[in-house]
Amino acid sequence: MPAAVESPLLVERSQSTTAASLKRQKVPLSFDKLGLSGICQHGEGAKMWTAAKQMYPSVLGLVQRMEGFNSQVFADFDSTASKATAALTAASTAAAALAKDEAEFPGTAARANMDVTSSQVNLKEGRQSQSPSTPGTQAEQTSAALPSQLSDLSRPANRRRSLDEAKLGVAWGATEGGRDKLGWIRQLVTFTESQPVFTSEPRSSSVEYDTEAGFERTVFPSLNPSRREDVALLEQWMLAMMDQISAALPKHLRSDPNKAMPEMADALLWLYGVAFEELRRAIACDCKERAELLGFMWSHGFRLLEMRQSLAHHVGMSDAHKAVADARQQQLAAQQRMRLLEEQLLATQAKLEKETSEGAQRATFMEKQLNLATERANGQMAHLAQLKRDRESAEEVKQKAEGSVAKAESRAMALQQQLVLLQLRLQEQGQLIRESTHQEARLESQLQEIRMELKVTETREHELRALAAELEVERESHMRDKRSLEAAVKGLADRSQSQAELIETLQQTNSGLSEHATSLELKLSSLESAMRQAELANYEDTVKLADLRQALSRHVIASS
Repeated sequence: MPAAVESPLLVERSQSTTAASLKRQKVPLSFDKLGLSGICQHGEGAKMWTAAKQMYPSVLGLVQRMEGFNSQVFADFDSTASKATAALTAASTAAAALAKDEAEFPGTAARANMDVTSSQVNLKEGRQSQSPSTPGTQAEQTSAALPSQLSDLSRPANRRRSLDEAKLGVAWGATEGGRDKLGWIRQLVTFTESQPVFTSEPRSSSVEYDTEAGFERTVFPSLNPSRREDVALLEQWMLAMMDQISAALPKHLRSDPNKAMPEMADALLWLYGVAFEELRRAIACDCKERAELLGFMWSHGFRLLEMRQSLAHHVGMSDAHKAVADARQQQLAAQQRMRLLEEQLLATQAKLEKETSEGAQRATFMEKQLNLATERANGQMAHLAQLKRDRESAEEVKQKAEGSVAKAESRAMALQQQLVLLQLRLQEQGQLIRESTHQEARLESQLQEIRMELKVTETREHELRALAAELEVERESHMRDKRSLEAAVKGLADRSQSQAELIETLQQTNSGLSEHATSLELKLSSLESAMRQAELANYEDTVKLADLRQALSRHVIASS
């Protein structure tokens, strides 16, 4: 018998450390640690970072779930491999036991004894040891040795020996654990004739006449089964045995449902083997060579069936091993894809951290620029306060001058000329006021643009409004001092131009941040697409593994 075949499914489950490595390399996404507490709390930057923080745990959870699924698949493969190895070991053990049983119990050709006193014809143990040469139930009976056996049997000497063995048969039931497994069926092998019978000599007549008992005849099994009655009795014996086996089936189903049907099949094969042996004896009465040829065909027919079943079993096992190897290769490929995705995820995370660090540096630079602009605005406010004080002092001078005019009516003529001069001067001042009004309109439009651009904080808007109100007051002071007003307007225009340049710089920086946020969103969308592809590949692996389990289940059921 061939040695037990070691299953290639016995492999150690690989312990993947993907989830553990991710946990070790996980970097918490924190605004404070990245230095973005000032810029990433508002606008698109905050939305982008919130989405990234929400997406990172889901990606990590997906990787962990895929790792758990891989572990479960390896566990299923190990369980299937263990079961297959156990089945192969049991089959090899049973085949060895069958070979040993064939060697130790070759069977006997003794005929059944006939009990004349009890008027019963029983097939005794010696007769029942003749068993049919039928195929075993274990698929591990190798098919490699069958062609050589068939070629040996084609020789005349070996053919004679094989025919003798076919007469004797094998101990049927050895593959199910030994000869005693079929003791219950051997106890059922009995046939009773109600009429009294006697054992005749081989050369005597099969029908005798007694003056007291009348005609008496021998019955099944006959010493010389050459009559048609022997065939009818053999058929009746088979029908009676079928009824007894059917009656014994419920008892075996209750005792052991898993082994009941195989034992019933063995019992029926044993019964047909006994019937075939009787039929061969009947044919031998007419032609011994014909009976030997029939036994030879019986033996070789079942051996060919054994070989065909063994070949089909080995083909199925080879396909199963190939399918398991393919599944393992697919599993390794899936693990490789997971490692690549993990590396891409870590690289994307590092790149994102680098970009956020650069964004934090740019935000710090912007804050410094805003602080400088604030300081310049404070300087403007101080200058406007000085202009306000000058205007108040000018009003005091005006009041004193009006008092002097009221008190000096006697000097009216002298002052009349001064009044004319003052009127001319007032006209000039009116022209200056109109020019100042146009200049103030332009300043107001510039201030309005500044208010539209600097809506980020309410305090700066309030300061700009205060600045506009004080510019309104400054318009009255220009009536007194044209030159100082023009210088102040010129200085204010220069400062407004610097503010416009600063605002333009801020807008460019803001557009750069928007473009950076857009690029980060594109990268996140590509990462989500990669994860969806990984989930699709994982689902395909799951479907393939389910098909493989179904194929293995069908094969195990078919082989059992």
